[in-house]
Amino acid sequence: LGDVYKRQDENRVIVHLDNGGVILAIWESDIGTKIIELDSTGSLVSELYSEVIYPISGIVKNENGDYICSSVNAESDPGNTGYLFKMNYLGELIWARIIGDSGPLIYRQDLVGLVRSQDNMYVAGGNSYEYNEYQNDSNGVYNENVRLVKFGDDGELIWERKYHYVDSPEDIHTLVD
Repeated sequence: LGDVYKRQDENRVIVHLDNGGVILAIWESDIGTKIIELDSTGSLVSELYSEVIYPISGIVKNENGDYICSSVNAESDPGNTGYLFKMNYLGELIWARIIGDSGPLIYRQDLVGLVRSQDNMYVAGGNSYEYNEYQNDSNGVYNENVRLVKFGDDGELIWERKYHYVDSPEDIHTLVD
């Protein structure tokens, strides 16, 4: 029958704007990410393709019309890493930053949400999956940790925190640097 090709279009995030409109970040499997802005009546305001091919998980539009986005970099080694980037209204990349740890115990990392803070900075949240060296079973057990990062409009990292399970006699969860 020949090759069968399935195209996937997925709405990855929707954001409500102060003017009543919305922004949609759509991932198209054969193209990449498309950002659509609609006004409060549902009419198209803008539509652009991002140079970034990874699915967007969080998006904020700043006062200059630029888009600050969170995503995942699926091509990093040893596994996925969180990915932050800023692009202009034409979809051109202004800056990009990889967020995450490296090393043999890292399995996968991602950023799944993004908000603008009251001090006009940005906070992104995601997950980090790290191999648990204390459990030696065939399933390859991983600790799942929560990662938070705060950064400025220029992409400069202000702080990064992880909330995770600490292997100890008390079996506690804690916020760590």
